[in-house]
Amino acid sequence: MLAATMFLLLLVGSAAYFAVLRLRRGPAPPATVPVLARRPPGGVFLQDGFTWSRILPNGDVLVGAHPLLVGLAGVEPEPDPAIVKPCALIRQGEPLLRLSDGDRELHLRSPLTGRIVGYNLHPTGAADWDGATERRGTWAVRIRPRDLPDALPTWRIGADASRWSEDRHRALGEHLQRAGGMFLADGGELRRGALRELEPDAWRALEERFLAG
Repeated sequence: MLAATMFLLLLVGSAAYFAVLRLRRGPAPPATVPVLARRPPGGVFLQDGFTWSRILPNGDVLVGAHPLLVGLAGVEPEPDPAIVKPCALIRQGEPLLRLSDGDRELHLRSPLTGRIVGYNLHPTGAADWDGATERRGTWAVRIRPRDLPDALPTWRIGADASRWSEDRHRALGEHLQRAGGMFLADGGELRRGALRELEPDAWRALEERFLAG
């Protein structure tokens, strides 16, 4: 009985100590969209509509959503429901991917024309570049292109892709600050899941500005 009482007192004392320690340190800093999300790895192309692509040895193209946008939305990308069917034909500029949170949605458009020959219905970790070069990584759709030589000149890679991502990071931050609310963490980083604080109209406005082109 005495041993049990001593153990209980020790447990309560430890919990109180760590609670006080957390109060002294203050609240944990908010999670942010990592800097890594603005620096694509080698072999990954970026497009204006916040998609990324990687060309496979057989010529097929894997397409995913830019980690910067995924981090802001706080949800994983998925193929647009309208295209989830065998060998669907997708044309450049048509809705391809979706970021969905209840009645709030962002639609990302296809960066090329071709037949969809594969889906990754459960991409994980898409809020950073980990897995962008893995076989079962963060890509969402696999396309067999019809017009790849025509599309390639508008894609970005390497330093150009990094500069574009940095520019989009700043533009998104300015856009969200005008929308109201605190979307930036210390150091100017965008907070992960910041879009979930906005109403559906604000998601539509962001899509019209950044994803409709």
